[in-house]
Amino acid sequence: MTPLRALLSSCLILSACSGDFSTEDRPSPAPSISVVENLRMKDPAADGWNSEVLHDQSKKPMHLFLDALFQTTPLGEDPHLPSWQNIRVSPLLPTGITEIFTGEDTRVFRGAPLSGIFVNEKETSQFVDQFLEHLADAQVERVDIKIVGVIPSEHGYTTDTHVHVLGTRSKKPFQLTLRWVFGWDFPQQDQSPVLRSISAINYEEVLLNAPLFAERTGFVFARHPFFRTEFLRGAHEYHQHQDRLDGFSFMGLQGAALGDINGDGLEDLYVAQGGGLPNRLFLHLPNGSTQEVAQAWGVDFLENTHGVLLVDLDNDGDKDIALGMGHYVFVGYNLGNHFGDFAVLAGKDISNVHGLSAADADLDGDLDLYAAHYSPSAAQGTLSARPKPYHDAKNGGVNSYWRNDGYQKWVDATVEVGLDADNSRFSFSSAWEDFDNDGDLDLFVANDYGRNNVYQNDQGHFEEIAEDIGMEGSAASMGMSFSDYDLDGDMDLYVSNMFSSAGQRITALGDQFMKGKGDDVVKHYRRHARGNTLYENKGDGTFTDVTEESGTALGRWAWGAMFTDFDNDGLEDIYIPNGFITNTDTHDL
Repeated sequence: MTPLRALLSSCLILSACSGDFSTEDRPSPAPSISVVENLRMKDPAADGWNSEVLHDQSKKPMHLFLDALFQTTPLGEDPHLPSWQNIRVSPLLPTGITEIFTGEDTRVFRGAPLSGIFVNEKETSQFVDQFLEHLADAQVERVDIKIVGVIPSEHGYTTDTHVHVLGTRSKKPFQLTLRWVFGWDFPQQDQSPVLRSISAINYEEVLLNAPLFAERTGFVFARHPFFRTEFLRGAHEYHQHQDRLDGFSFMGLQGAALGDINGDGLEDLYVAQGGGLPNRLFLHLPNGSTQEVAQAWGVDFLENTHGVLLVDLDNDGDKDIALGMGHYVFVGYNLGNHFGDFAVLAGKDISNVHGLSAADADLDGDLDLYAAHYSPSAAQGTLSARPKPYHDAKNGGVNSYWRNDGYQKWVDATVEVGLDADNSRFSFSSAWEDFDNDGDLDLFVANDYGRNNVYQNDQGHFEEIAEDIGMEGSAASMGMSFSDYDLDGDMDLYVSNMFSSAGQRITALGDQFMKGKGDDVVKHYRRHARGNTLYENKGDGTFTDVTEESGTALGRWAWGAMFTDFDNDGLEDIYIPNGFITNTDTHDL
């Protein structure tokens, strides 16, 4: 894997700013009632969400406890930590831990599912000693938690928690993935809750012979002084330092693409940026470093850019470029040493383009374009979206299909080919694949705030069939990747969705969440927060959701997961970029 290709496995999230500055002579207006109300709701107690209050109160003592467990701080010596004599513990290690996967550099261990049942209070120390003895050669560097459930009872409450432990064993990288349910006594006034029990549910261990990847960012981009100032700054640094008229996106989501633009056999990299910052084009040099040539190639646009493609649109053997800027699609043709002869594709809708995909959908020998639009107004960004209803919104942008009719000739054929059906959702991206093996390419569209779209291609005309084939799952989808992961001869699909631990916590409380809205609506909201989806192609034109049994739901707040064979064993693995707007806290993901 080349350094440039490896770099595309990471996400760059840049932010924007309001550009609304107040002065002494012109005092700031008072916040609107809605802003004041929203700020008040930062406190979960304000509207009676006691489960979220308990969640917030539990995080610190849980971190302290786990740090003590996996580090060197003896329990009982810190006044904020409990002693083992006061905690009931179920067996922490499964019986019969076996190696379920052996690769050249990777080993995975699991055991029988844990019961989570407390056997005998006197055996607590034995279970803990067994667990720590098993990890005696481990040096733990980091422990992260995700609390996905808070269930109150009469005398206390439980927190259903994912625990991720990273470190080394015998100087080799390792990771533990645990599912533990912690039992707590309710906190007394001005006190932390008291840990009373640990019930272990799942255990998985991954051991590497060596790190799978090496960090090469510095080497690839070291010669570019702008790289640190443009690419390594986060939301808190750009906020209120960019003119809002530039259209700089607070959410980022700009896009990048690989392609050999100069015919030297090396893949080059184009990176889109927010308004006011120039898009960048990096030529891949033979030694693995890069040369920045966006200005020389005529593509150092300052416009807010979403969606990038480097593909051959005129069948002359070199890579052309397609970009989404506002509600326009810009197509530039490769003229040998620069892009030119630009065609500007303006659809009927003014919603922002967020993603582009290319395919020969009509089988006429050239690539057509599909533009995924998000916000219903060019003035609205991702965070200002107002989906109605939230779990199945149909008031988003209108996507467009552009038929390639020759050099600089593009026709909006969205309605003509039937892609106008159910075409007003909040779309992030799209992908083409012949999932029914009939010789033409079908289309999958990933939508935020609700159901996704599947358009089956029948000789150039499309029909929306997501519900019919079992792929309409309601979620917050951002990306997708096709692959025959089970090697049965047809293409399966992995969809990147939002995983929200807060969403899972509150939707589980049916007596409080969406009270009076009906079980079906609550089910959709709960599914919305579950995480990613793996669809298995059954070979008969339908798909089955195999997410739970495959263990592929938890990808955090996922954006563009992709299948790829990292270890060259012939089986497709999954890589998941994830995260949301964060601050300097490395645990803030």
